[in-house]
Amino acid sequence: MRNIFLFGLLLLFFCPLLKADYGVCVVYYAQFYLKDGDSFKGYFECSLVDTGSYLKEGTNEYCSDEGVLKLFKAYQKENTLNGGDGGYWLRGNYSKVIVYKSLQILTPQKMKSNQLERVQYGGYGIVEEESIVFLDSTEIEKMQFVNAVLSKRGWFNSEIIVGDRSMIDAMKYQQYWNELFVDLNNSKPDSITFYGKGTDWGYHLINYNPNNNIAELKRLANLKLKFLTRPNPYWEALKEEEIITKKMQQMAREKFERDIQAVKDWFWERGIVMVRVNGTC
Repeated sequence: MRNIFLFGLLLLFFCPLLKADYGVCVVYYAQFYLKDGDSFKGYFECSLVDTGSYLKEGTNEYCSDEGVLKLFKAYQKENTLNGGDGGYWLRGNYSKVIVYKSLQILTPQKMKSNQLERVQYGGYGIVEEESIVFLDSTEIEKMQFVNAVLSKRGWFNSEIIVGDRSMIDAMKYQQYWNELFVDLNNSKPDSITFYGKGTDWGYHLINYNPNNNIAELKRLANLKLKFLTRPNPYWEALKEEEIITKKMQQMAREKFERDIQAVKDWFWERGIVMVRVNGTC
């Protein structure tokens, strides 16, 4: 059992999303009516529940008021079993579903398609903190179905970026100066490997600061990202424990996400957007 937990955590750190047999992702829009009297329009992505992850001629059994609430409950259960949505914003919300009030899908300008062919299908999703709601189905009085569409972002190849208005405006309106892919799947503790043909997992650095050339991007990456290379310190810490529990995994993951978000903030202070990208395991 211990080995199963360790293997699961290893996948969590080094292959956040399995590409094999990934299916599709459906975005469900609904009006949420909460038991505390609050009401808002939002949407959630579903890529786990088999029948909820597909649309036939633009619809499925969950495209109704009763159906979308049923799906929300089923997705919450599957989501919890599979370790939650992930990301910096967990902070004790592992059993809840992430609902977005607003999320933009942006493709950085002057992107070279051959560089992104293996790591991005569709645009990057970016959201402001205040547009994120963690919701438990027990908090919902009812849901009013609005629409269901296939996700337009590269959902299985990149994380949703949490950024401020200045970052969104930069990605939306500005042309970036240069870019760099950090290939952590093939990096070692004493050296970071940068984007190559066989990259599987790492980070895309998109630079909007004219003072940062490629050499500077590499210097900054080596300065701040070596803690992510193998052996990963979070993984090594858990290997030392006699019993690995779900709670311990969650605590390690939460610390991991907090640390990496701090690094992302550090990069953005220097005009660099940092996005986690996923390939295959």
